[in-house]
Amino acid sequence: MGKLTLHNAIALILAENVSRGLTIAEIVRKIRTGDLYRGADGRPPSSVQISARVHNYPRMFTIDRRTRPHTVRLREDMQRANSGDDGGASGRPSPRPDEVAGSVMQEW
Repeated sequence: MGKLTLHNAIALILAENVSRGLTIAEIVRKIRTGDLYRGADGRPPSSVQISARVHNYPRMFTIDRRTRPHTVRLREDMQRANSGDDGGASGRPSPRPDEVAGSVMQEW
């Protein structure tokens, strides 16, 4: 996989965890563990950077403010558009997370 932008790294993490929302701290931990993104200075993203990116991309992410701490999800329309999921009717296997991230990147 090529170099990901921060919002695409977030989308990749969320695509792997569609059954539940993730907190900012969980997203940060998964990005760092997977070494999915580093800024121009070579450092992994901070929770402030992740939060700002999520808030700046409302077409990609939803924030559930009913939970404490708040949780983030990939928007349902993004999940459907990028997964090609037809509810299993086609018999196709679900896409890999890198395929979803690739689709997300093409849209942006």
